Amino acid sequence: MAIAERPIEQQHQHQTPRELVRPISPKDAREFVRVYHPNGKCSQGLGTLNFGLFLGKQLVGVCTWGHNISQGETAKLMFGNHSTGKDYLDNLRLVVNKSSGAKTQPSALVSFCAKILFKFRPELRYLVAYSSGIYGYLGKIYQASNFVYTGKMKTNYFYIPNYGLVTSRSIANYLPSRRLEYMQKIHPGAKVLNSYNYRYIRFRDDKTKRYFLDSRVRCFKLPESLPTDAENETIDSDGQHYPSGYFKHMSSLPYFDIHK
Repeated sequence: MAIAERPIEQQHQHQTPRELVRPISPKDAREFVRVYHPNGKCSQGLGTLNFGLFLGKQLVGVCTWGHNISQGETAKLMFGNHSTGKDYLDNLRLVVNKSSGAKTQPSALVSFCAKILFKFRPELRYLVAYSSGIYGYLGKIYQASNFVYTGKMKTNYFYIPNYGLVTSRSIANYLPSRRLEYMQKIHPGAKVLNSYNYRYIRFRDDKTKRYFLDSRVRCFKLPESLPTDAENETIDSDGQHYPSGYFKHMSSLPYFDIHK
């Protein structure tokens, strides 16, 4: 029976002495992410499948899956016509409350969810995950979860004084221009922060991995080494350099909140 034909709760559970992973509602996932994820207050981040890690009855972790950008766009950029766009999901949010006493590590949570997705979603051939370099995350959790590092992509945020970081996508939803000159007229002192996202892929099996990483299929160059803190820096629009993790404790906020 297909996964969509009955609740996922009836199909599986992952039990440690006191810990359980099961699907949760978008509402529960959203509230947890808002509190515990450094990027939690962004409007993006909730997918069609949301898993929760429970310590007894307490929700202590969340792992959400869906499509980070328009469905199929990531597939097209990576594999051209070799991927349908319906054969993958993005890991949108992954966070465990470290102060809760949970023994399950984030890498174990995402790995377990990946196994469940591949088991009950036969159309999935791979999963995609991104680590935000601006927060100093290099993807070590995904490295420990059998994901393959496939390279880094440029990304940028706006820094707005007395507010925080805002993604370009959030700005585009509410303003007619994302040009820095335009932003500085509204928010004096605003800067653009240029950084990287690090992309990882976990394949269904070794056969699928060999197929997609074949040079005749992939549309990207495989990196020779894993990312390091030394290469992971952020540069602002004034040319100032910031070390890896400098913005780790600064939330990324949706732009509409600034008008509340």
